[in-house]
Amino acid sequence: ECVQFRVSLWKIFWFSSPDVGFSPKPSLEFITHSRFPVANTCDNILRIPLHASHTAFKRDMDFAIRNSPGFGRA
Repeated sequence: ECVQFRVSLWKIFWFSSPDVGFSPKPSLEFITHSRFPVANTCDNILRIPLHASHTAFKRDMDFAIRNSPGFGRA
């Protein structure tokens, strides 16, 4: 059975809310050297890859999030 896991843009940006209380304050960067997102939990940085199409972006983001143990657990 295929389980759908959808990540909204709101959920991606939620982590940067000042109310969450992360230190240092989380930041978002855009990268071109990887197809997949990269997180640095020590510096609270989420690096989002740039893609030529929304379809490729969605495919690679969904793959990375589904295959990253602990994603979404703060």
